[in-house]
This record gives sequence, C-alpha cells and structure tokens, in this order.
Amino acid sequence: MYGRALSEAEGRQSSSARKRYQLTAPWCDTARRTRCCLLLCVRRESATRYLMVRAGQYLRRHRPAKIFRTQG
Repeated sequence: MYGRALSEAEGRQSSSARKRYQLTAPWCDTARRTRCCLLLCVRRESATRYLMVRAGQYLRRHRPAKIFRTQG
C-alpha cells in the first residue's frame, strides 16, 4: 500500500519538471536526497563554482601538500 501511494505520488509529478531537474543536475541521481544536491540543483551557474570549490577543498585535504608546493 505504501509503495503504491509512493509511485502514484511520483507519477503525479509533471514530466517537464522532472526533465528540467535532470537537465539542470544529472549528478543529482546519485545523491538525490542530500542537502548539497539541493544546493547544486538550485542554481546551475553557481553549481559548477560550488563543485570546483568542493573539489579544491577535497584535494587540499586528501592529497599531500607536495603537489601544491610544486605549483609554487
């Protein structure tokens, strides 16, 4: 019963909205229910900037500082 109600609710969603959602953020499929995904989905132009910042932070945290020292 719960599953059927869930699928009905999903079917009630407009297909155009779902298409727009997938176009703006295809990576949201993997982390659809996370807060960062919502942040990324809101604005596409800021999404790439946000991803770059996050990637930079991740690299800085998880890679040896040697890489950043050689860039000078």
